[in-house]
Amino acid sequence: MAIAQLISMGIMQGGVYALAASGLTLIFSVMKFLNLAHGDLITVGMFGALLLWGAVRLNPFISILPAAVLLFVIGIVLYKTVINKAENAPVENQLLITLGLILVIESLLRIVFGSDYRSLKGFESIGFRIAGIQLVSSWVISFIVAVGCVLSLYFVIRRSDWGRAVRACSQDPEGALMRGINLSRIRMTSFALGVAFAGIAGACFAALRPIYPTAGFDYSVIAIIIVVLGGMGSIVGSLVGGIIIGIIDVFTAYFIGSQVHLVGPFLVFILVLAFKPEGLFGRRGRIA
Repeated sequence: MAIAQLISMGIMQGGVYALAASGLTLIFSVMKFLNLAHGDLITVGMFGALLLWGAVRLNPFISILPAAVLLFVIGIVLYKTVINKAENAPVENQLLITLGLILVIESLLRIVFGSDYRSLKGFESIGFRIAGIQLVSSWVISFIVAVGCVLSLYFVIRRSDWGRAVRACSQDPEGALMRGINLSRIRMTSFALGVAFAGIAGACFAALRPIYPTAGFDYSVIAIIIVVLGGMGSIVGSLVGGIIIGIIDVFTAYFIGSQVHLVGPFLVFILVLAFKPEGLFGRRGRIA
């Protein structure tokens, strides 16, 4: 397979990875809370798209909207019932709570859907060539949706009043409180929006990959690696890091094997922690 073909596949894949990672970046930047269950919330989005396809044959790229709304609501519920009680807890407590969420989500998905691999039966993608490179419509649409969402989040954070409040809460929570910003509300909406991005990524992945209850592990690992590579708090870093990891993932799967495709991203993760722990676009906890 030509190198250009592999790179194009990696870019397409990396764009959707970046979408998932940008939600995690938003949550971590505002709350300093590492949500290990982020990948499992992506899986919830995948199953949501599967249900809508099975019930009314709703195209997965249209089901992005209901998936985003559903996951936004789930994010608010999780924040009010679980997350807000743990955000000031020690890191080990936060990790245990999110591990508990993983077990709950995966168990519920197994009970409702079983453990079998599923797909959107009957959903077809169109293949076409550009400059000798074979492309698939579902991957191209997913990439466009993903990049559009990531860039929209960046401009909202940079230009809107809500975004300025988010940046204030990320940089100086006590100062934000003194200026009358409702810190709890900003954290809740940031967490819910980050989860909504997981839902959008899930709807995209539903058109691209098998759907099963434990799929979230790989997505969580990839998202965390991208957040570290791009720089904690950098939305642009999530996009660049996602594309880099997507390309490395594809090359690893092709030259070594799909069963060990995470080896390449893990090596990058180790190298970044060793030589540039702030990441490519690290801003010392500031979101941008």
